Amino acid sequence: MGAVDWATRCIGCRRSTQGVPNCVCTCDPWGRKTPMLPRPAFDRPSRESPSKVIRDFIFTRDQLMCRYCGVRLSKEDATLDHVIPRSRYGENNIQNLVTACSACNQEKADRTPEEAGMKLLPVPDL
Repeated sequence: MGAVDWATRCIGCRRSTQGVPNCVCTCDPWGRKTPMLPRPAFDRPSRESPSKVIRDFIFTRDQLMCRYCGVRLSKEDATLDHVIPRSRYGENNIQNLVTACSACNQEKADRTPEEAGMKLLPVPDL
């Protein structure tokens, strides 16, 4: 049995390795238990929502005004928008979050303001 066989199917547990060059199970080609090989780390954007404290701070900083169209909002109608989308590794921090109305948030979608053709208004004076 050669290494090519092991590259496509694990002999120890008979699972296919889906073309991955190294089997990630705990068996070697001779059926002996071996330490688990580390899986590659995938750098994925965080899916955590901003905390209530950050959310309230952003709404207060922006005075419940949409930073794209300038409309005043109620706290119930205000949404948070990531200037750099989370899918592009935009973070949940006060530099990347702004208050937006639902219409502007949906229009901007998964794009930067420049890509969406939208201008980000300055932070209102406190």
